[in-house]
Amino acid sequence: MQRLELTHATPRPGRQTPSASARADDLPVVIGSGQTRSFSISGTYELVETDEGDKANLHLRATGAGAVSSEPFEVGINVHLRSPGARESGPVR
Repeated sequence: MQRLELTHATPRPGRQTPSASARADDLPVVIGSGQTRSFSISGTYELVETDEGDKANLHLRATGAGAVSSEPFEVGINVHLRSPGARESGPVR
């Protein structure tokens, strides 16, 4: 993996969107066939008020290229943040 970007944040009740930033440390990461590796994501976020409690969903994308084929790839990472007492009922808006 070479890069990580925050693509968007949801939900958007009343057209308000959580504010957030994210960055990845320890990149690039080289992962061989059958291996596992890890990297750290850090940043800030601000929840938005919904009728189910304060929430933020951060949608991140990690990109890279195959070690042998050099084919590009993307990995989606979704982070769901909730305030104490928040609940889920139905689809996230």
